[in-house]
Amino acid sequence: MPDENPIPTESAKPDPKPDLKPDPKILGQSVALAIVIATVIVVIIAVWMHDYRPWTDDATLRANFIGVAPHVSGHIVDLRIQDNQFVNEGDVLFVVDPRPYEDALASAKAGLSLTRKEVATLKDALKVAEASILRAEAQELAAEATVERAQAEYKDADDHVKRLEPLLVKEFATADQLESARTRRVVADAAVALGFHISFSGIVTFKNAGALKDVARQVPLERLLVETDSPYLAPVPHRGKINRPALVLHVAEEVARLRGISLGDLAAATTGNFFRIFKEGQS
Repeated sequence: MPDENPIPTESAKPDPKPDLKPDPKILGQSVALAIVIATVIVVIIAVWMHDYRPWTDDATLRANFIGVAPHVSGHIVDLRIQDNQFVNEGDVLFVVDPRPYEDALASAKAGLSLTRKEVATLKDALKVAEASILRAEAQELAAEATVERAQAEYKDADDHVKRLEPLLVKEFATADQLESARTRRVVADAAVALGFHISFSGIVTFKNAGALKDVARQVPLERLLVETDSPYLAPVPHRGKINRPALVLHVAEEVARLRGISLGDLAAATTGNFFRIFKEGQS
């Protein structure tokens, strides 16, 4: 009888099939890890949305006022926004009255202009001062020359007196000539010693003013002035009347005649002497 339970031979064994079922343990760990990662991502997104993009559909936001710090202060003349209006960065919200600032700017410009004019005036004054210094230096040189000339005139007058005094004894010279020479020496001596200017009034036109006439002849021209001494001592031909400045012409005519020069030359000399003495009158 054939064997009911035959033992299969080696060639008769079927091929084993691979086990495709996942390992439950590994699968569980993977799912848990995915859940943790997803949870972390959700938490991060929730926190970011809460901080940077909050939103809600069941709440309202009310803002009664906001704080604005303008660059300048003043009255608002133009308000360019309304309640609940959306604005963007850089939008002009209001306009401040510019008139006070315009006035301040105008005042500043006026002050600047005035300062510039003052500077220009000071520069001009400096130029005038420099010119005055140069003029003073020139006058100093002229004064030194005048002193030297006066010293020479005094020496000449002194020598002339010394020559006439012996001649008077021998009657080769008159007393008037000697007196005139002495007067000339006195005048020259005074000019050297004092450096004064000598001014002649209407008296020099009187007939009995012989000594004064001699002085008028001898005074250096650069030290000579004429005047009227108003209201007294009117010159000839108005002697005895009330004197007035216009009569100085007669004084000048007499002094010019005594010195043997023209009235124009005398007038130019006395005018120059006056402005040299009174510098303020020249300016």
